[in-house]
Amino acid sequence: MREILFRGKRIYNGEWVEGYYGAYYKDGVKIFTISQTTLDGEADYHVIPQTVGQYTGLKDKNGSTKIFEYDIIDVNGRKVGNYYENSNLLKDGTCFLVARMGTKEWSRSEQEAIKRGCKYAE
Repeated sequence: MREILFRGKRIYNGEWVEGYYGAYYKDGVKIFTISQTTLDGEADYHVIPQTVGQYTGLKDKNGSTKIFEYDIIDVNGRKVGNYYENSNLLKDGTCFLVARMGTKEWSRSEQEAIKRGCKYAE
């Protein structure tokens, strides 16, 4: 069964965090968070909502790097970046974007990732 995780870019320092996605309202403003369980309890990180992507269940060709929605995969099945920081990698045509799950494009990008050597995590 696929692990349900999300990744997003923190508002305050630009760091990428993985965990559970949520949102709440503060003073009428919707705040988006990624929560992680730590040794001290639970930590909530405010994230930029447009950067949030769900874990696809795929790992790169080497089996070590998780593949999330909006990641960019090269011809060798390795994650080389993500759309929000490295969209220029898509210009040469050898890399492709992992589409949002549940869309028509997801099926094609999933097949392309597997063809390039990405595998489903066990």
